[in-house]
Amino acid sequence: MKKRTFTHLMKLCGVFALANIALATNAQTVTLGIETPLTNSEVNREVITTFKGIVTATEPTLIENAEITWESSLNGFLSNKLIFTAGNILSNGVHWIKLTVKKGNLVKKDSSLIYVYGSVPTLFTQEMPIGQVNVNYSKTLYGKSFGPRFTYSVSSGALPDGLTLAANTGEIKGKPTKAGNFNFSILVTNANGSETKKLAIYIAPEGQYNGMIREYYTGITSGSIDGLLTNANYPASPNAIELLSQSETSNYWSDNYGSRLFGYLIAPVTGTYKFALASDDQGELYLSTDCKAANKVKIASCSTSVKKGLFTATPNQVSAGVTLQAGKVYYLEALQVDGRYEDFIQITWIKPGSSDTITIPSKNLLSSYSGADCVAPIILDDVTPPSSPTNLAFVSAGSTYIAVTWNASTDNKSVKGYEILVNGKTVGTTMGAATNMYVATGLAPNTDYKITVKAIDLDGNKSQSSNELTAKTTMLDTTIPTTVGNVAVKATTVTTATITFDKATDNFGVIKYIVFLNDVEVGETIGIGNNFEFLISKLTPNTAYNVKIVAEDAAGNKSLASNVVVAKTLADVTSPTVPSLLTDLFIENTEIGLFWQKSTDNVAVLNYEIYINDEATPIATADEESATITNLLPGTTYNFKVLAKDAAGNKSAFSEPLTLTTTGANSVADANNTLHSITIFPNPSENIIFINGLNENIPTTVVIQNLLGKTILVATGNTINIESLSEGSYLMIIEQNQKKAIQHFLKK
Repeated sequence: MKKRTFTHLMKLCGVFALANIALATNAQTVTLGIETPLTNSEVNREVITTFKGIVTATEPTLIENAEITWESSLNGFLSNKLIFTAGNILSNGVHWIKLTVKKGNLVKKDSSLIYVYGSVPTLFTQEMPIGQVNVNYSKTLYGKSFGPRFTYSVSSGALPDGLTLAANTGEIKGKPTKAGNFNFSILVTNANGSETKKLAIYIAPEGQYNGMIREYYTGITSGSIDGLLTNANYPASPNAIELLSQSETSNYWSDNYGSRLFGYLIAPVTGTYKFALASDDQGELYLSTDCKAANKVKIASCSTSVKKGLFTATPNQVSAGVTLQAGKVYYLEALQVDGRYEDFIQITWIKPGSSDTITIPSKNLLSSYSGADCVAPIILDDVTPPSSPTNLAFVSAGSTYIAVTWNASTDNKSVKGYEILVNGKTVGTTMGAATNMYVATGLAPNTDYKITVKAIDLDGNKSQSSNELTAKTTMLDTTIPTTVGNVAVKATTVTTATITFDKATDNFGVIKYIVFLNDVEVGETIGIGNNFEFLISKLTPNTAYNVKIVAEDAAGNKSLASNVVVAKTLADVTSPTVPSLLTDLFIENTEIGLFWQKSTDNVAVLNYEIYINDEATPIATADEESATITNLLPGTTYNFKVLAKDAAGNKSAFSEPLTLTTTGANSVADANNTLHSITIFPNPSENIIFINGLNENIPTTVVIQNLLGKTILVATGNTINIESLSEGSYLMIIEQNQKKAIQHFLKK
């Protein structure tokens, strides 16, 4: 007898419970483990003798002639067994069953039961956190299946010694006993199929490690730092500890949790540093005046969720200047909490003499430090200068310039470039170890100058000066270079054009060629040898451009413009890649959040189109890899798919379809009583939310509830003041003329 497998997903008292159901094509009895639909006090108070099920649906029902009874035991405690006598299966898909709990003829509580036809499971985990010998490790693999529950197993290779994999939850945990890099494959499987993914875990040796320690604490729903600090498990009992190779975490790790990152910072050079923090949701950053955690002070904070890499969204994300000593160790700590959606924490610094905000690299971090003198145990930065440049020599001179050359320097790591000094003052630098020529410009005519060169390595160490060269500029140069000849288009692509031209001549020498695109300067080049080329990039596909070139000498004299050539880029006929791994971020009564992996394109992806229920036009577009679909009906099943589109109008194929069902109960009456085309903005908001799509001539009532269903605010009209609300997520129930709409919003 052939069976079909479904997943039983029941929402009772706000809790989802999962069980596998194998239903035959003819009647049979199935026993399921589910959550009780009554509270513990109700269960203890009475014996429930009947749990009656009635099949209801607007489409062909899953089964016919079904009888559902609830099996009870002694002393009023339910046995959590649902006896399901099924009739004939009529169709695959999503179906609703109304369940009524009775004692005799007294109805106690209604609920809803969903059946979803199964699919092959998918494992989304890409990278595993670093572990350390004798340090507790925990990572739950992120898998998903719209159908029967699935199991995890190691199909090849082996987990690190001391770690185990839970088959039902996908949690890898334990205390590693051996260092090394461990490669293995995880198999996720259910009745519909399986998927295998290769993963790896690096286990660092016991003791000191370049990086930071991360502790995390689950079950924190407040979305605030206070919620972490007042949690009973903080800081003594984290759910798990892991090691980070740098001062940031990945996105979309989990929901409703808090993190503490801590370690020891080693300053590479003496000077004034600034630190910046970005987090989702709230975050705080602490730095000690030495290597002692007790001396930490708060130097930066993030009061609300921001995007990774954005350090100016809230007032205190960037610290004041902090003076650190080279080779000294400083205790560093950060706290972060998350409610829902995106989550991360990112600590960055701005080093002395730099304006770049960068994530602190692992070489400047220690997971532990036991010294009493706060002195770094290892040298983290290169302090060896390059060798001095040799054979500094004269090449040519004009009325305002002198060109020189020299022999390249060497370094224990790598030469970054050279610093050129004229009469003891720096006038310029070159980039690259092989760039050993420089033209000093802006000089006075007929004047002697003393020139030296120093080499610079990747860590900023400078060599001793080269030999000193004395050179003299010529009399004033007023002669313009010859016109550039034979400008031609060598090749074009969808977004680039390669231009070739002949060398121009000058009484002292041409130092650069300026390229114009539609009479706008787009770049310059000095050329090499007698064959000169210039690559123009970032062009629009299938577009003609006028290109010309002007030669310039060191005195600033410019030639006449060259001949104009037309460069036409190729038409873009390449479609973006298909968006992959379409999944849900959240599911609510009238909203569903979607997320997918980024598509690529030979030019650029313009946006994404989201389609619902195979409709011909998209229901929404998105510039990034996520979207929130609103104005849905509660308790209704929708099919979603996504495609990518580029600026030329090329569209990818559709993603794999995704079937999701909104929460809540669905009926024809619900559909008829729903307000359609209602939107709210701005969302998130700090003070005012506007409702769009209402009939202004009809009175409107607005009820705002928290996610536990408690009414927080009641208002009227289409302009709602939410200044009195605390930060967090809320539901807005809008009622007009006995019709309702439900919107989700965030208060900042």
